[in-house]
Amino acid sequence: MNQKKKWDEMKKAYEEVTIPEGGKEALAETIGQAKRDKRRKQKINAVRKWGVAVAAALAILILPNVNENIAYAMGNVPIVGTLFRVITVREYQYDNGKQSVSVEVPGIASEEVSNGKESGKDAMSDVNKSVKEYTDQLIDSFEKEMKKEGYADLDVSYDVVTNDDEWFTLVIHGEETQASAFQFNRYYHIDKKSGKEITLKDLFKKDVDYVTVISDEIKKQMAQQIKEEGKSYWLEDDGITEPFQTIKEDQNFYLNADGEIVIVFDEYEVAPGYMGCPEFTIPSDVISL
Repeated sequence: MNQKKKWDEMKKAYEEVTIPEGGKEALAETIGQAKRDKRRKQKINAVRKWGVAVAAALAILILPNVNENIAYAMGNVPIVGTLFRVITVREYQYDNGKQSVSVEVPGIASEEVSNGKESGKDAMSDVNKSVKEYTDQLIDSFEKEMKKEGYADLDVSYDVVTNDDEWFTLVIHGEETQASAFQFNRYYHIDKKSGKEITLKDLFKKDVDYVTVISDEIKKQMAQQIKEEGKSYWLEDDGITEPFQTIKEDQNFYLNADGEIVIVFDEYEVAPGYMGCPEFTIPSDVISL
C-alpha cells in the first residue's frame, strides 16, 4: 500500500466518524496546532541556516541548491563519521495558520580521497539525486492537498543512522498530519568498501529467497509479541482485509550495532497507528543461508 493510498484511507476513515457540528474543524485545528507547537519547541534553539522569515500569505519558499563550498562555510557545519559529511542543502518552509510545511533536504559529500579519487562518489551522487526526487515528490503531493480546505501539516527531517569506516546510512523521516498523523521513513545506504549504494537485496546472494525467510521470521515475531506483550499486528489469522504477507524486495532496513538487519515498516503498513513504525531485528542465524 503506497503513501497516497494510506493517506486517502486515513482521510476517508476520519470523515466517516460522526462528530457534532463544528467539532470536526475544532478537532483538526487542535491536532494541527499541536503538531506546529511540537515542531516549534523542537527547533526553538536552532538558528535557521537561511534566515528566512515566512509570512502567512506567502507561498511555499523553495531555496535553490547551493554550492557545496558555500554551504560548508555557513557556520560550524558538523562533520559526521570518517568519510562523509551531511548538510542541509535546501529548506522548504510555509505556515498560513492552517497548513504548514517544514522540509529539510540533506546532501552528502566526501571528506577523504582514496587513490586520487573520491571514494563512493557515484553512490553519493545517486543518493543525493534520490533524496532530492523523493523530497520534491513529497512537496508536490502536499501542495496538491493544500488546495483543499482544512488543516494539514508536512514535516520532513533526516538523521545519520550509521557513519563508520565501512557503512553509511541516512534516513529521511516524514510525518503528514491531517485528521491524524501518518509517519513514514526512507533509508539510504552506502557500502564504503565497494563505494556502492546498497539495497536489501544486495546483502544476499543472487538466488537466495531472502524475502520469504525474513517475512516468515517477522510473522513469527509478530505472533509472539501479540501473545506475550499484547501488541497488535495485521496477520491473516485476525481476519484483516490486507494482512501482512511479505516484505518488499527493497524494504526499509538498517544495520544495528551488532551488524544485524533491522526491518522497518511505516505507520499503518503492518499494524494500527498507535504502534508507530514497527521494527524487527532479524537474528543472524536466521539469514545464514
